[in-house]
Amino acid sequence: MVGSKHAKRIAGGAALALAGGGLSFVLSIAYQVVIARRLGPGGFGVLVLALAISNLLAEASDLGLDYGVLRFGSIAHRSGEPGRFRSVLGPALRGSALAGIAGGAALAAGAAVVAHLFNKPTLGPVLVPLAISVPFTGTTEVARAGLRAMGNAARPVASSSVIAPSVRLATGVWAIVLVPSAQAMAWAYMATEATVLVITLVMLWQLVPRTHERAARWKGLFSFSLPMSLNRVLLYSNNQTEILVLGILAPTVTVGIFGVARRLSVLLGALLASVSILFNPMVADFHHSGRMQELDHVFKTVTRWLLTLGLPVCLVEVLFGSDILRVFGKEFSHGAVALAILALGQLVNVGTGTVSNLQAMAGYAKLTLLNSLLFLSLSIALDLLLIPSFGLLGAAIANSSSLTAVNLLRIWQIRRNLGLVPYDRSFLRPIAAAVPASLVAWLLPLSHLPNVASLAVRVSVLGAVYAGALFLFGFEQVDREIARAALARLRGRRADSPPIDSSAYE
Repeated sequence: MVGSKHAKRIAGGAALALAGGGLSFVLSIAYQVVIARRLGPGGFGVLVLALAISNLLAEASDLGLDYGVLRFGSIAHRSGEPGRFRSVLGPALRGSALAGIAGGAALAAGAAVVAHLFNKPTLGPVLVPLAISVPFTGTTEVARAGLRAMGNAARPVASSSVIAPSVRLATGVWAIVLVPSAQAMAWAYMATEATVLVITLVMLWQLVPRTHERAARWKGLFSFSLPMSLNRVLLYSNNQTEILVLGILAPTVTVGIFGVARRLSVLLGALLASVSILFNPMVADFHHSGRMQELDHVFKTVTRWLLTLGLPVCLVEVLFGSDILRVFGKEFSHGAVALAILALGQLVNVGTGTVSNLQAMAGYAKLTLLNSLLFLSLSIALDLLLIPSFGLLGAAIANSSSLTAVNLLRIWQIRRNLGLVPYDRSFLRPIAAAVPASLVAWLLPLSHLPNVASLAVRVSVLGAVYAGALFLFGFEQVDREIARAALARLRGRRADSPPIDSSAYE
């Protein structure tokens, strides 16, 4: 039986992450609207391409040590020996920082060469400040992983969803008002990453247990993390191959439009990050201690809630994509079809649950790496096949198709290796609720209203009808328990609830 404490931990962490994610989304959209409208598709495209390149190095520079800290740090923290936890965290932070400095220096030195390879002369000056940000970004991810490994949800959420987007918006607006250029935005981005790293490290060291005992370096930290580093780079490359291929084959205007569409679609993917705040270390703990029934129950619950929350977001982007993109500028509305395709791919990503994270936290590092290699190969093949002929639309199809194929493969692997299946009949409820919500919102006669007002009304109506239909169809007992715990966490009090009835899954 799954104890209520597990539901409360996931619900509390996810509720905080979703609340922070909502604020982060608003701040990020405000940031992107201001920058996109000021720079236009061309200037915004240069910035998007430069960020894709620099963030690729940032993903590599943490050496996969955020995964290592989540897995081994979670186990060490639960051992009750402070020295063991510090023996994981210390080498991880130092390794990430040194790798980031080396990678950033290489990118800064070769910025002109990279710009020449992409045949984008304006790219070089934008890459230099972003190269300086590489060690800040990578080390921040490891620090956040340390907070999560200790079971703390509030601080990593504050770092990633509140502090980072707030500082980025403030520095970005200041820079774009003074100098409306992609290079100015890149310097503002670098300042943001440095500030967020300092704040996150302060939050971390306030919680790290003080001890004089010296523990031996955790065996397996780097041997586990380095394959995950390659996996991390591959995953990021998979998510950016379309940007990079478009950067080579298409003008920056097309890159800018695709960049906005993709950034909107990954709002769905942010739901995965919300539940992974506490799900990932919990998986490591359950698998390490052989508590597979509890892991199975948590896996089903998390997947069902991800689909339930992600479906209305996908519907909004599919049905009203043109209106959403027009907020960024009239030229961006040409990406409406691409946004719809990307949103459907992200819905599959959300609807397949946390299979990728589950594989990693259960110790299947090599299998996770092979999946990512397959993902990258498929992405590149589809990009080269579709982008030359279909441009923006081809990039969207390639992204969603490769994402869907690999996630379906991961589900089969999880079933074969761990005997876990995330689905049951309860998944039909959100799908049934989506039908009336879509029809009512789509058919509303609002042509007399301005674009923003019409969009706001349709989104509100879709959300209200969807929530009402879910209420009428009813919820699982375990879902009501998690909702109660989540609301209690948001209100700042404990959720004293009866244990979850595990028969809800049987």
